[in-house]
Amino acid sequence: MWWWQFSYVSSWGNLAGAALNALLSVVAHDRLDVDVDLDADQVAAADALLTDQP
Repeated sequence: MWWWQFSYVSSWGNLAGAALNALLSVVAHDRLDVDVDLDADQVAAADALLTDQP
């Protein structure tokens, strides 16, 4: 009985780690596809200031 428990826990740990790595990979790739414009307003204001000067 203890061997069954050990093999189950050992296998579950490996499968859980693999599932977690796969989930983290999906989340990381999903975040890489998102365009982030955190400073878009500041860049637009600076561009407007630079183009308006004589």
